[in-house]
Amino acid sequence: EQLKWELDSQGYQLTDSRGYQYRFNGSENKSGYRMVSSISTRDGFSVILKYASAGRLVEIISSRGEHIKVDTDEAGRVTCVSIKQDNEEVKLVRYRYDEQGNMIETIDALNVSKYFFYKENHLLIRLVNQGGMSFHWEYEGNGENARCIHTWGDGGVMEYYIHYGKGTTRIRNGENAVTEYFYGSDKLIYKIIDANGGITRYRYNASEELEVIVNPEGYTRKTIYNDFGFPIRITDENGEDTWLQYDDNYNLTSLRTPEGRQLTWKYDEQDRLASRTTMNGQTIRYSYKDGLLHTITDGQGRVYTLLFNSHYELESLVFPNGLSRHWVYDNRGRLIEATDIKGNTTHYAYDRADNLIRLEEPDGNVHRFEYDAMGNMVHAADNIR
Repeated sequence: EQLKWELDSQGYQLTDSRGYQYRFNGSENKSGYRMVSSISTRDGFSVILKYASAGRLVEIISSRGEHIKVDTDEAGRVTCVSIKQDNEEVKLVRYRYDEQGNMIETIDALNVSKYFFYKENHLLIRLVNQGGMSFHWEYEGNGENARCIHTWGDGGVMEYYIHYGKGTTRIRNGENAVTEYFYGSDKLIYKIIDANGGITRYRYNASEELEVIVNPEGYTRKTIYNDFGFPIRITDENGEDTWLQYDDNYNLTSLRTPEGRQLTWKYDEQDRLASRTTMNGQTIRYSYKDGLLHTITDGQGRVYTLLFNSHYELESLVFPNGLSRHWVYDNRGRLIEATDIKGNTTHYAYDRADNLIRLEEPDGNVHRFEYDAMGNMVHAADNIR
């Protein structure tokens, strides 16, 4: 599972394969478990989670200092997530529940709803999306043993029938194309027969990592893993090997292709990328300032400088010749101005759901965009068209 548990002076810490560190110093919930209190990177950036009594989440503070308010009901279920913008509370999403505890409605920042309908034992049988289209589910069995046997959208969209057998699952779509899945007592799929009769086979190692794939044409792809579950040798369908190496913190340090060409990476003490050497031998170097990427030096020694604001948003990029580009953001972190190396500025504006609704080019041409209830763009116009 590529997870590492540690106990130090601050308590328990869980580190995943991406290097994210989880602390569990929050209040206890009703079941007596400590809630996750922070999610951090090795170089010190954190998301902080705050709780009231009984483990009820009340606030999330992002790594850029954004305060996200979380409202909950008496059962501890989230009812609203909101944020302050220009002294106004913007409700990003709201949730409603029925007496059985089922979530029956979500309401987005534009007050558009999705609805959910259930049968007994919390089984979802219908979803009505923001555009009014319904999706449906039918089951066999009840409670935790229930299994979906039929799902479809209005008019037969995305329709599937599912049949369960001993060690097999058979799926038929709305066009009567059938795919069969075969699995063993370990619940791992070892064979798939597709709608054209092609057979793909799978084999796993003792750690249940996918080791061998044989495609319908008979070609084999094989992967060997290290003790932490990262691939160290990949043999492709032509029998050619790619080799990978990692450091003690599981950072990828080397990749060698079947042709013998090599990519290498080096990291600093905080596991940030310090340099990268390409297959043609060019080395690109990276330096950091106040925890943020500050310079990139290419293989010819040319230096690119990056400057960030107090919210860690890229504000300026200075090129080796001294020219620069600049960006400005609103207090939600959305780009509102972009200035190119010639001083031309483009302006951007958004709706409450973060959809781009206005773009003003440097020459004064204004583009306007409209969206449907699902966030799909339905109309675009400018001063010319």
